[in-house]
Amino acid sequence: MRWGDGDARRREATRVRVGAERALDRALDRVSLTSRRHVKERLGDHLRQCEAIVREFGATKEVVLAARAHSAYGSEWFPFPFASVRQREAIEAIVGSEAEKFMFLYATTSATTWFRSGLREWGDGIRERNASASARESDGGRATGARTVEGKRTEAVNFYTGQRRELRAYDAAMLTVMHAGDIASVVRPTRAGRSTATAFATALIRRAADLLDVDGTKASVALARRFRTKAVRDIRTLLVVDYADVGDERMDEIDERLLGDLEKTRFDVVFFARATGVF
Repeated sequence: MRWGDGDARRREATRVRVGAERALDRALDRVSLTSRRHVKERLGDHLRQCEAIVREFGATKEVVLAARAHSAYGSEWFPFPFASVRQREAIEAIVGSEAEKFMFLYATTSATTWFRSGLREWGDGIRERNASASARESDGGRATGARTVEGKRTEAVNFYTGQRRELRAYDAAMLTVMHAGDIASVVRPTRAGRSTATAFATALIRRAADLLDVDGTKASVALARRFRTKAVRDIRTLLVVDYADVGDERMDEIDERLLGDLEKTRFDVVFFARATGVF
């Protein structure tokens, strides 16, 4: 599944057409998703839940629709496509080129590489924050240079071909939020500190917000604010049963510990399983 000149790089003009949701439902029904299994449930149920979560985050119609069929072409860790890349034009005719682009990007981008890159970025931010705090203490409390979001890593790697490409900040943000919704739709609710995947999904949402700030449009900056507040609360409310008692400040401390441990995970299969809640 090779990337062409337009894939993973530019935003196409074609949007979701009227009736696209119903047309996609009919297409998905024809491939009998109700009988296929995903990690802990039927694939059809998983796709609907992922769609609902991404919609609740506040993503655009195109991204919500892409989340509804994010497994269409399979992926690095879910090699069970229910559509062929030879059908891309037909699928584009149903959902629009923008939604189809994100479906294809999700399918072909190495999730492991994308996750590790984002986690390194998170770790660098934590280390720089701590170093800055230490410098302030030794410098009599004067502030040192703050880290900005312009240095965000947006290089995607095609799992099938090894191609590398820098994504636009907006596209990188939407790919990231789709992964956050995918993880949140799989993880079972548990008490604070028990789920690395919940912490990672929260970190993905925050990374998506930073990337939207880099994109810089008025709509992107507004969506970034929504991600940092409502979407983070949505994940924690959905997946942390004692969130109301623990609170955000303590949750951030817990997430930092869990993500620090995840960053040290050496083997890809274990890393991916912990990041996504497979075990």
